[in-house]
Amino acid sequence: MIQITPDKSLRLWHTARSYLSERTNIEKVDELASDKTNPKLTMMPDIYFRLLDSLRNRQGMPKSISNISNLKEVLKGFSPLEVRQTYGLDWQKLFTVIQTEVSPTSRMDLNSPQNYWVVFTKGALDSAAFLSQFKDGKEFVDSVDLFAENEALVAGMPMLMTLEITGLGFALACDFLKEAGWSQYAKPDTHTKKILKGCGFADGTDYATFKSIVTISKHVDQTPYKVDKVLWLIGSGKLYTINETFDTDRDEFIRIFNRLSTENRNV
Repeated sequence: MIQITPDKSLRLWHTARSYLSERTNIEKVDELASDKTNPKLTMMPDIYFRLLDSLRNRQGMPKSISNISNLKEVLKGFSPLEVRQTYGLDWQKLFTVIQTEVSPTSRMDLNSPQNYWVVFTKGALDSAAFLSQFKDGKEFVDSVDLFAENEALVAGMPMLMTLEITGLGFALACDFLKEAGWSQYAKPDTHTKKILKGCGFADGTDYATFKSIVTISKHVDQTPYKVDKVLWLIGSGKLYTINETFDTDRDEFIRIFNRLSTENRNV
């Protein structure tokens, strides 16, 4: 396990904000990264919808699955309990209903385990089954809070969801929790993994990246959600809240940070 010190964490945070300040409007960065703009979801249909949106948020799948809203009717207004009662875990039934009633333009192959629609329909029914275990949205929120508010247990909920839901994975489970309003979560994506590995905070794996963001956020007195967004912006350059992009280079940032760290050691 890599030791993450307060000094190194603060250096990363200040360097990241300085880097972004030179390239874009830092106030817009703070707006995008503020957990105040991402309220916690409490109604079960909203929670299920958000989970499905994260489920399809894997490489290549968004274009195939398209807008989750298109599935509202076949997924019973995004009621997990009604989906559970209608389909159970019969993903082939849901697959066929989507194929005949929604008619997606992307390729649907019932006999291909790797087909995005096969993976998605399995995950959608697993998600409904998982959420149906909770009486309502409040009970789900209270249950997640038990994990999220304990630093030692915070990774437990996304790990549990990974075991319960086909196709989700740890990173996408974190994405769901983060975007559903839990600021204690961060998604280990391609940008945060590359940056934190390059800067010596993690080994490039999903779990280590997540844990490093949690530790860094504690040292810099910010939420993991905000640290995640700031690092992600360095990699992506996408201020999606105002539909703007800016020039950025995560490899350049890594070089800048490592040079500053070397200079600091030599002082």
